[in-house]
Amino acid sequence: MDPKLLKKLRAALKEYNTEIKTERIEGDFVDPRGVERKDLPGIERIMLTTRFGSGRCCHELWLPDAWNGRFLGLGSGGMAGAISYPDLVYRAKEGYTVAHTDMGTSKGVKSGIDNRDVSRDFGWRATYIMSIVGKMITEEYYGRKPDYSYFMGASTGGQQSLAMAQRCPECYDAIWAGAPANNRTHLHTYFLWSYVVTRKYDVRFEQAEIDVITEKAVEYSKDNGNSDPEDKFVTRICCDDEYIDGFIGYLKENYHELPEAKRNALREMYIGPVNPVTGEKIYNGIPIGAEQVGVLEMQRDTPHMYPFIWTFGKGFNRTDFDFAADMDEVDRELAGDMNANDTDLSPFFDRGGKLFILTGSVDPIVPSHNTMDYYRRVTEKAGGLDKIYSQARCFIMPGQDHGRCNMILNGNAVMNGNIVLDKEKDVYDYQYRIMELWCEKGVAPEYFDVIAGMENTQVPKRIYAYGTANDPFTDLPACGEKYIR
Repeated sequence: MDPKLLKKLRAALKEYNTEIKTERIEGDFVDPRGVERKDLPGIERIMLTTRFGSGRCCHELWLPDAWNGRFLGLGSGGMAGAISYPDLVYRAKEGYTVAHTDMGTSKGVKSGIDNRDVSRDFGWRATYIMSIVGKMITEEYYGRKPDYSYFMGASTGGQQSLAMAQRCPECYDAIWAGAPANNRTHLHTYFLWSYVVTRKYDVRFEQAEIDVITEKAVEYSKDNGNSDPEDKFVTRICCDDEYIDGFIGYLKENYHELPEAKRNALREMYIGPVNPVTGEKIYNGIPIGAEQVGVLEMQRDTPHMYPFIWTFGKGFNRTDFDFAADMDEVDRELAGDMNANDTDLSPFFDRGGKLFILTGSVDPIVPSHNTMDYYRRVTEKAGGLDKIYSQARCFIMPGQDHGRCNMILNGNAVMNGNIVLDKEKDVYDYQYRIMELWCEKGVAPEYFDVIAGMENTQVPKRIYAYGTANDPFTDLPACGEKYIR
């Protein structure tokens, strides 16, 4: 990088408590993990370190010589903690200026104990700095602003997506939020609840049992008109208490070998965490039909406990958690930074921003109930679906879980009836293509023709946006009012 430009950037970055280093890449590149990446085009690699209090975040921004005029912010997964070099390499080769952040958690769970700078960085600040600083550097480096700026993330990356729509509405023209973990503190309470339930009933499910339970879930769903006859998965989720009790009774009659204790545990895992004092629902439960990952994941010894460890310290006892008082304490400490539940997206929409939300009907890690509920509340805040439908759409993919079984675009995956995504070229890039089509061509996603399912069944489906006349999904119980702020 030109020394004068680097000096100018260093002065500007003081405002953001950010240090900068640069490296020129061309040809082969060995990343910090020792993995060799070959045949890279000319790229300016920008390494940024941000420090607020005792927090420390690392970000990288890759600026390709053959720039396509687009800025792309990438989300992370899980507890983050690392830069994704495969994504940086792939996107820079395509011509994107691309940015990624470790979200400040490179030192693992312990870094956030009694350290609110870490939870703040993880919740939104790291992504905010990455976006603001990344775009500033991009403009200075190329001498012009990006033509378009996009953000794409799923799971934790989906949390980042919605946090940017809420906290940095000027940063991105289009945002993709897949299975967004935006109601973070209560999502993790859902993990904890199921962990406690399996210990309460002293049960541990085996894979063979899970196979039968899921098979029965599909049978029950078909009997009640919630699954299409040809599907091998639950097509339309249903999770009210009456339906759950009906399915538990169905298991009792049709799966005699499953012990009563396991049926009781399943019932509570399906219902999800409840405040024992008020009876208010804290979060939804495992979707019926999502047991293949859900039940097995929740009975592990350490299922995603870091928000509680950050609140109560390394001595946190999972089985003693008070789902009333302790839940309130977690929210007081973390919800303001780690949750992205604000439904007023008018600053984002007013400048023409596009929001695309996608979730899977049998996702047990970030169940779709909360995603659908958030989108519903966004539309209500805006004054109705017709007010924002041209800018915000949500799709629920039948049979898709948290990513283990990918949605597969078939040969006529259609956007708006006249744009076809190429099966070979776009099957793994459909998120980006949809954002580009919507922003740059004015072609909004009306429906998908897809092949989807737990076993990637070859039966095509036409999927319409949630809330529209052709959408088969209805509102589902997610959280009480107290637990969505």
